Amino acid sequence: MTESNWPPSQAETLAQLDQWWHELEQTLDGWSEAQMTGPRDAVGWSVKDHLSHLMVWEAGIVALLAKQPRFAAMGFDASAPRTLTEDEMNAHVQQRFAATALAEVRDGLRRTHAALRAGIEAMPPDDLLKGYGHFQPDETAADSRRPVLSWIFGNSSGHFEEHLPWMRAIAESHSL
Repeated sequence: MTESNWPPSQAETLAQLDQWWHELEQTLDGWSEAQMTGPRDAVGWSVKDHLSHLMVWEAGIVALLAKQPRFAAMGFDASAPRTLTEDEMNAHVQQRFAATALAEVRDGLRRTHAALRAGIEAMPPDDLLKGYGHFQPDETAADSRRPVLSWIFGNSSGHFEEHLPWMRAIAESHSL
């Protein structure tokens, strides 16, 4: 999501977050467990793998907003952003949740999303425009001055928007 597409207010940020969450949930509710756990895309991901991925990256933003170690909340040590590529981190997430039941992944995603929404509601509206470094002063991010709003969208509604077409393609390849 580009800066020009960011909602100008906290209320609009929450509304956009709710819109994409609703679309994600409505889409998932239309699929069977077999559609979400059986078929895989070209890189070997199921819909469930995408959901665990979304959950973990959103959990990182929950921690970011609470000024807690982001990568620890995602299940990594502090060196992960320096020692692992994003693809390697994603592969670790997929492996970590491979044996986790779909219902547990969906419940975890719901809880994580609710925590994100609550964190945004609780923060002073002006904090949405503060940089990543304000929330994680001890972490060297690639762009620590970029507004935290961009990190929120990149790991929540913008992330849902990115993954929904992939998940649809996977689920629709296994129609029941």
